[in-house]
Amino acid sequence: STASTMKLMVLGALLEKCQQGGERLERLVTYKAEDRIGGSGILLDLTPGLTLSIRDAAVLMIVLSDNTATNMCIDLAGGVQAVNEHIFRLGIDGCSINRKLGEGSGDPEKKELSMTSPRGFVDYLMAVRSGKVLDEHYTKEFFDILRLQRYKDMFGRYLPLEDYFEEEEENHPVLMNKTGFMLGVRTDAGVLALPDGREFAYAVMINEAKDPSYALTNEAAVLIAEIGKAFYEQICG
Repeated sequence: STASTMKLMVLGALLEKCQQGGERLERLVTYKAEDRIGGSGILLDLTPGLTLSIRDAAVLMIVLSDNTATNMCIDLAGGVQAVNEHIFRLGIDGCSINRKLGEGSGDPEKKELSMTSPRGFVDYLMAVRSGKVLDEHYTKEFFDILRLQRYKDMFGRYLPLEDYFEEEEENHPVLMNKTGFMLGVRTDAGVLALPDGREFAYAVMINEAKDPSYALTNEAAVLIAEIGKAFYEQICG
């Protein structure tokens, strides 16, 4: 199970549609009452009727892992099938989303929101980073949005990141990632860029974790943090 980490593939599909001329990131859309869905994010707590740009919806999907914004972005990308076609065209094996958030979760065939493997995430991120998916403009947009992602308490927890002072970024690693969490599941995938110019795509996925808590001390989240620390020490040691 990917949990919310699958949202980075929704972002890629949406940007690809914009690149092809089917949408525009600056186009304004309206958040409607029927869009509202529970779970993570902020739109759930805001008043329907709010107008935001498509890019704003994409930022909310990634930065705050907003579930309502995610469903809006899936629709804007052309629907679940369009997102899957985007993934399939890249030849990513065993990777797909099954439904929008909240839809059909009682169906045994759609119980899992989405499925892939760590290799699937890494292959996808490498394809996007190398320009095989999006042109230079939209590739930059993809990783600029991932760079804004607020949840850095898994792979990035012990890394010397500097997220709040842009003038310091050139001396610190930059993490462009998306995390995911649900009961028994913790996932994190992204690209770690080092000051010396090296970049590494990574993915860590833990399913069937026994710790049911959503605290920072969740044992699966801490394990991913320890993996991130060990990886960083290995490549920089």
